[in-house]
Amino acid sequence: MTIREGVYVEEQKVPLENEFDDDDPRSFHWVVYVSHGASPGSEGTPATGSKSSPSQSEHRHSDPAANHVAVGTIRLVPPPHPPHPVSTDAHKPGSPLPTENTHATGPYIKLGRLAVLPAYRKLKLAALLVRTALDWAARNGYQVLSPPPAEGIGLVDVEGPAADLESWDGLALVHAQSWLEGFWGKFGFVKDEGMGEWDEEGIVHCGMWLRLKLHG
Repeated sequence: MTIREGVYVEEQKVPLENEFDDDDPRSFHWVVYVSHGASPGSEGTPATGSKSSPSQSEHRHSDPAANHVAVGTIRLVPPPHPPHPVSTDAHKPGSPLPTENTHATGPYIKLGRLAVLPAYRKLKLAALLVRTALDWAARNGYQVLSPPPAEGIGLVDVEGPAADLESWDGLALVHAQSWLEGFWGKFGFVKDEGMGEWDEEGIVHCGMWLRLKLHG
């Protein structure tokens, strides 16, 4: 959470109370660490770990002489989700009016809160985090569909019948900052023109979708 606070709150001026939300407790989170001091002259080695993939966290402790620093994070929010917001005063003038999930045909996961500390952004850690989260989701659909806590269900209006939660077929959404559309496109995400563009905390966003090929 310190990483997100540094990037979104301090750097991008998002109010602290808006950065941490009710999706955080029910989400899967990944953190990337850089190892400093593993050997003389070392520039650091990234390693990822998360509550959803504990085996990866072992890499953080492979060298007792190293100082492991958390420098990046991403979260995956499982279904259900609230409906996508329709046109509001924050809608970007001149863009198509947002509609209700024009691409989605069922439950979907949502990637977000991707953040890397400024000093480490040339290490391609954001791409590492995205690939790690997507690969985990493709191989662990049964965990994606695990029922959220009762209090979590009460926080959202489920889209469609609850039975739909048993048939996630790899659909993934990201609310991308518009200037990062090209970054997300490298992973196969495609912009949904029907969702339009909208303002979130003073930053223009757009909706992008990906259909993952599930394994197992």
